[in-house]
Amino acid sequence: MNINRMRCLVGAGMIGVLAVAGCSSGSKGGGGASTTTASGGGSSSATASGGGSDTVAIDVGTGTPVKIPTKHLRIAFVAAGFNDPLSVVQKQGIEEVAKKYGATVTTFDAQLNPDRQFNLYQNVVSSGQYDVLITLPMVGQQVCTILTKTAPEKNILVVDMTLPLCGRDTNPGTDDSQWAPGTLGLVGYFGNPGFYPGLAKSCADATGGGGLILLNAPKGIPSSGTMLAGFKSESRFKVLENYETNFSPEDGAAKTAAALKTHPDLKVIGTTNAGLAFGAIGALQSAGRTPGKDVFVCNGLGGSAQMLDLVKQGKLTVDTYGNGRWVATAAMQSAFNAINGKPDPRVTVPGTDGTIVKSSQEVWPKTYTKDQAASLTPTGM
Repeated sequence: MNINRMRCLVGAGMIGVLAVAGCSSGSKGGGGASTTTASGGGSSSATASGGGSDTVAIDVGTGTPVKIPTKHLRIAFVAAGFNDPLSVVQKQGIEEVAKKYGATVTTFDAQLNPDRQFNLYQNVVSSGQYDVLITLPMVGQQVCTILTKTAPEKNILVVDMTLPLCGRDTNPGTDDSQWAPGTLGLVGYFGNPGFYPGLAKSCADATGGGGLILLNAPKGIPSSGTMLAGFKSESRFKVLENYETNFSPEDGAAKTAAALKTHPDLKVIGTTNAGLAFGAIGALQSAGRTPGKDVFVCNGLGGSAQMLDLVKQGKLTVDTYGNGRWVATAAMQSAFNAINGKPDPRVTVPGTDGTIVKSSQEVWPKTYTKDQAASLTPTGM
């Protein structure tokens, strides 16, 4: 496994303005622009009456709609961090949709630092230069007020990806209880309380259990706790170490190499994302241990072409069929759907054919092994 190749996929220096379609952004309200207000009723809704309307009022569940332009949207994408491949494909999905509508996208890199991400939110919200904010919040409780109260008060439409806000990540199931009023919706809820116990069970079924290390999220990210709790709930595993990481292949390789020296009886490695899985597999091979035979790797968020190939080769034992690019594409599309009077449900997950569907009690994303890999098509990570 070539870790440098993985780093090439991740890229660097992503902060900056990404002018999509070369269009200027519109202004907020002002200038005698007409405003179209939609009916509420508990679901996101906006009705644009046409006839040259320049702004639209979108229901975010607070009783006070967010008013944004109908054209030339200025979008802020606050990424968790570009040393995680997930942020890379999210950026691609957001740009893809924005380009179709002549919108501009500015991307900000939180560098997997929750405090930095909070400061970026403050800068975006106070600047008065953005109409839509799309983000995967690392610590949903910390940023609850600025994203669900301050931003909508400034007429910024917030779309949440993957991790719920305001402590709602501990709510069971994947229904509307994870949506935080003040935002348009939550797309692609990942890391919910039911997910990691399911991943741990699938991993134990495939490996037989044994001594395990976790290559987990950075300190302070709520999903790190649910991952640890999920694997501890599986009686066939003994958690030897729970490593905090920066999500990168290099860190995954370094932590795996250290664990092999400290725990020579190590049997299973649980990783939270594709980058860490790549790093773990590379470190095992460098140490002369055969992935999928001597030590097994089970991954939390994958489904890409590279991950499918690793599963087919037997180097990755269990993966999840997630789609970070789909989530970002759907998040961006949901804003335009609301503007055009065709709102999505408050919480959506991928349907079996990739369409946007209302979430249910079903845990997403699903796990798969070598037996199912041949029937799956690659996702966008």
